[in-house]
Amino acid sequence: FTSTFSIYEKNYDYLVSEEEPPSCRNFYGLSKYEAEKKLMGFNGKINIIIFRCPVIVDKTRAHRLAILFEFIKSNATVWIIGDGNNRIQIVSAKDLFISIKKSLDLSGKHIFNIGSKKVLSLKKVFAFLVYKGKSKSKIRHLNKKFGLGVLNILSKLRLIDFSDYHNKMLVSNLVMDTSKIEQMLKFNTTKSNADLMFEAFEDYNNNHLNNSTGSSKKPRMGFFKIIKFFSKFI
Repeated sequence: FTSTFSIYEKNYDYLVSEEEPPSCRNFYGLSKYEAEKKLMGFNGKINIIIFRCPVIVDKTRAHRLAILFEFIKSNATVWIIGDGNNRIQIVSAKDLFISIKKSLDLSGKHIFNIGSKKVLSLKKVFAFLVYKGKSKSKIRHLNKKFGLGVLNILSKLRLIDFSDYHNKMLVSNLVMDTSKIEQMLKFNTTKSNADLMFEAFEDYNNNHLNNSTGSSKKPRMGFFKIIKFFSKFI
């Protein structure tokens, strides 16, 4: 079962283990955690393997990240809410697939955190994408309270395809401890969250005009289209 790190909805200044109590209020995280409990409470003769996944990114999976890619492609200013020192973990689809295949030999019930081990801060990831993508985009910061307030208003008015949870994630730390999966399934990834995002950016940049379906297609920009236009001149 693929669960999610969205069962956590706080700012964590430490690695989150599989034993960490959930803190989510979003319906996505709540529903996933309810499914986890039902599976782990099942007493029949069946093996249960649960993967708690962060944001899943790969060459053909950009989804909301493509909004950021559009800014960088257009050489528009990229905005960071707060100081950008927060870290958000991601995982490649390929690593997830490999881990699922390895887990088929396990017996019993297991919950695994999965994700990139090297997790750079948001501002370092953005700087990496701008540099590697040979973009002229500048990186600027917005006051945290002001920036979140604007995003929340735009979300409630449905002018952007974000929820309150997505907005919180932009300013939160959430990195899970992957030592259990490294030990039991020999999970090993050398790519950082910045490396994985650049691979997705590069593929999107080269192919998005040919992608009409799936999460690699051009995103619904909404009000971000207006922000991007003015950000070209700031």
